[in-house]
Parts: sequence; C-alpha cells; structure tokens
Amino acid sequence: MRSNFALTAEQRQDARAALAILDGTGISLQQAAAVAVQGRRALVRCTVDELIEKFLPTRLQTCRRSTFDWYDERLRQVSSAFGSRTVDTVTRSEIREWLGNLPHAAARAANARAIRALWRWAMEQEPPLAAQNVASGLVFAAAPRRPEIKAFSVAECAAMMAGAKHHRSALALMLFAGLRPEEVASSSAGKAAFLWDSINLHEQIIRVPAEVSKTGRARILEGLPPAVWRWLQPGRGEICATQARAAVETAADAAKIEDWPQDGLRHTFASYAIAFTNDPGKVALWLGHEGNPTMLHRHYRGLVTQADAKAFFALKP
Repeated sequence: MRSNFALTAEQRQDARAALAILDGTGISLQQAAAVAVQGRRALVRCTVDELIEKFLPTRLQTCRRSTFDWYDERLRQVSSAFGSRTVDTVTRSEIREWLGNLPHAAARAANARAIRALWRWAMEQEPPLAAQNVASGLVFAAAPRRPEIKAFSVAECAAMMAGAKHHRSALALMLFAGLRPEEVASSSAGKAAFLWDSINLHEQIIRVPAEVSKTGRARILEGLPPAVWRWLQPGRGEICATQARAAVETAADAAKIEDWPQDGLRHTFASYAIAFTNDPGKVALWLGHEGNPTMLHRHYRGLVTQADAKAFFALKP
C-alpha cells in the first residue's frame, strides 16, 4: 500500500457521491466502508421508540431498580424528541443541539450518558441497530454538587402543599415523611406501585415495601410527627399514578422555585425532623439510612431552627 497517496479525480468523485448518499444519516464514509469490508449484515431499520422498547428490558434484567428507573426517565425525554425517527437518521449534530437546549447542566450530562448507553447497545446487536454512537464524544459535564444542603423555608413548603391539589398525598409523603419521589410516584412501566394498602391510617404506620424502596429493602415508618397525617387524602390503589417528575414539578411551580435542588424534599424533611426530634437515630430509621446516625446529625444539624421545625410540622390544610 502506498503511503501519503493522493486521491485520483475518479476517487474524489466516488467519495463525494458516497458522502452525498450518507448525508444526514450520521454514518461516516469510513464506517460505511468498514461495514462493507467486514461483511456485516445491513442495519435493521427501527425507530428510536422501538429501540428504547428493546433496550429497557435488558436494563431491568441487569441493573438495580433505581438504575432502571434512571434510564426509563431519561429515555422518555429522548423519545419525546426523536421517538418517531428511525435510528439511522438521527445525527450527532441534532443530539448535540437537543442536549444543549436542556435547561440544566445535570440533565444534559445525564441524558448524554443515557443516549450513549442506548446507541452503544444498539451497535452491539447482531444485526446492528445503529452504525455509530451519535453521542460518543459529546461531553456535557454536570454542574458540581453544592457543598451545602438546602432546606426549603416553611413558607415555601406551605405554598407547595397549598398548590398541590392533584399530588397532595404524594408530596405529603415526600415532604413530611422523607420518602423519595421514585418510591411514592410511578416512575416506569413494570415498577411496583406504592399502594394505599401500605399505609395504616389508624395506627399511623407507613410501610415501604422492598419492591418499592429505592434500596430494595423494606422499611417501616412509625412515630412520625403528625403533619403527614393531616395532609394525606386517603384513596384506593396507587397513591400517585403519575410520574415522579410531575409531582415534583407541581411543588416547584406552586412555590415558584426555579432552581430545584436534588433531593430537595427529602433534605427538607431530614433538616426539620432533626431539629424537631433532636434524635438522629430515629430520623435515620425513617429515612432508611444505615450506618452511624451521628453522620446524619452532622449533615442536617443547624440548617433550621427548632421554632421553624415546630412551624413546619404544624402546617395543615
């Protein structure tokens, strides 16, 4: 083979024609040539929605439930943007533009990771479902985590609950009992739902089943401050049939909070509960934490005053 050879006019014409055929597919001329030389079978054309439907069950088999829910939530967003498109027509520039338009750095980084995993899996199938990874090399760094933990003010919490007409019970469990959004609200198809049967209103006990818990371990919450019981609106079946994101967005909109901190409701509950009870061991049990409860006390101590904690747990409809 000659090195540093120049393309002939015929080769340049052939390359231009090949690139015109590949234009908009996201497949490079080099990749097309590799497929031809290696004798791989032709790509199976499927839509992004169909690809996601094939991919998600594999995560359910190999990942923890919380990881599966993470993929499910992010790929729903991918589906809303590209679901009807065939996989081989989605280009890197379109993915870059879509990710860049997402409002938060954390969302851009997380969705880029999910897309890379989805397209990588598609390329590994035989026959392949994608010719290249359209998110490979697209770097979207998540914003650094804030060193401090933020608790919402009593006024913000009151506004959340007052405006949460459709998700009031779900928000009450997150804000006044420390349950995680993905434990309370439905987050994916196939995930076990949190049912009203898990709440004993008479004895004031909340049972979080293992199949609902993020950690995969059941926990029991009893002896909670009374606020949660005042806000629950008992029903039947699922406590919250909507997506976890919808319940949290309801709270954010009601309180007019634009920069919503990660795990904001759970951190708020822990902060006020530590100040209210002065018992980190009890709060650790409510949260399902393991290990030394003094670490919990160290994280949340002093974020709110005892007076604010009393006002928080005194909130009522």
